[in-house]
Amino acid sequence: MPITNYLFRPVLPGRPLRPVLQVKYLHPANGHHQSAWALIDTGADRCSLPGTYAELLGYILEDGEPINVKGIGGTVESYKHAVRIKIDGYITDERTVFFTPGLQIPVLGVDSFLKEFLLTIDYPKQLFSLKFSKPTDPEDNPHSWPPP
Repeated sequence: MPITNYLFRPVLPGRPLRPVLQVKYLHPANGHHQSAWALIDTGADRCSLPGTYAELLGYILEDGEPINVKGIGGTVESYKHAVRIKIDGYITDERTVFFTPGLQIPVLGVDSFLKEFLLTIDYPKQLFSLKFSKPTDPEDNPHSWPPP
C-alpha cells in the first residue's frame, strides 16, 4: 500500500500547501462513512476530526467521553469515539479519535495512526510518501537498537 510522491495540497483556501491525504473514516458498528482530506501532523499524538463529522458518521457527539485536548491553539473540549481509517486498500482496526467542535480539517496523528507507517516528506519538492511498515524482525525496529 505504498503512496509515493504524493503532492502537497491546500488545506484551506489561501493557506500554504501541506501534506494531506485522502482518507475514509468508517463507523465500525453502523457502516456510515465520510471521506475527507486529512492533514498529516507529526506533532499531534492522536487523530482528530471536526465535531460535525460525529453526526455524519452516526455518533451523538456528546455521548463520547469528554476530554480536554491540548494543542498549539490552547485547550479544547473534544469527545472520544472509535472509527476505522481507510486509505487506498489499507483499513485500520478501531482507533480512538477525538471529535473536536470548531476543528476545520481532520488531523492524522502519531499514536493513533502514523506510527504504523514510514513517512518521508520532501518539503522543497512539496511531496510526501507513506508506506505501511510493521517490523517483523527486531533488527528492523530502531527502538530495539542499542544506544549509539
